[in-house]
Amino acid sequence: MKKYKIADLVFGLDLKDELLHPSMADFLYDKNAPVTFTVTTDTDAMTHADAIEFIKEHEKNRLILSNYMMVMKAEWGYRFYYQEEPRILCCDVDTTANHAVIHLSTEPVTPVSRCHGCAASPSLSFTDYIFYILRDIFFTFAPWHNMIPVHSSTIIYNSRAYVFSARSGTGKTTHTNLWIEHFNVDILDGDVTMLSLEDDGIFAYGMPWCGTSMKYQNKKVPLGGIVFLSQAKENTVTELSAFDGALSLMARSFAPTWTKELSSRNCFLSEQVAANTLCLHLACLPNREAALLVKEYIDRRLSGV
Repeated sequence: MKKYKIADLVFGLDLKDELLHPSMADFLYDKNAPVTFTVTTDTDAMTHADAIEFIKEHEKNRLILSNYMMVMKAEWGYRFYYQEEPRILCCDVDTTANHAVIHLSTEPVTPVSRCHGCAASPSLSFTDYIFYILRDIFFTFAPWHNMIPVHSSTIIYNSRAYVFSARSGTGKTTHTNLWIEHFNVDILDGDVTMLSLEDDGIFAYGMPWCGTSMKYQNKKVPLGGIVFLSQAKENTVTELSAFDGALSLMARSFAPTWTKELSSRNCFLSEQVAANTLCLHLACLPNREAALLVKEYIDRRLSGV
């Protein structure tokens, strides 16, 4: 079993090397540290019929259903079903044992045997599916370690992380690219940043699940601030209250909220982050002036003006 360290959480993966996405190699960990949770695969314990039967018997325990996945509640944790990949029967996340098992199928795939009847996405390889299952497992455990995954593009400026978050298509990548072009900053992560509440402050971590940006660093950086973006006809920046910052952060978090307990956890962590960091709203155009406006605001705050 190989160890990987992501956002200071160490997890053991008992997966064949050909199932691991290349990005995982940058997070390989060879030190003697306790494992936070483990992930294994299994091809013998379950069939398509078993997977379908569980759905029928536990229909009342269904938590979410989307084009991407279905989540079922069990006494030991959660069962994930993936809508587009019939070779993956399901993933059992045992929260009582800090362990997850990805159940793989060796059966021929037929329309009758498949749980959902969706075709596998031509844009994703089998390795990609495994990669994103690992992300879902990681995000399930992270909130109980005081961590929030945030949909964002994050830069490192003056040795601090500044998280730019918005809905997909709003322009967060365009905005951070302006910082790179004009202010010579580094990218910490291009799509998902993990925020961690720790004894000595709040930190941002780059992660391998960086979307199509393919930009990430395996790095821990003190959090400087969070900027929530929206499109506008002119550039304006406003500092948010802790309450509004928390609401904005919850809306952009990838932390699971399938149950009241998980929702409460996400709310608590978002409140703690927003109360202890600079939160801004930037209404902007995709131009250098927008990036300069935020930079000048941050510089004034750092100088105490």
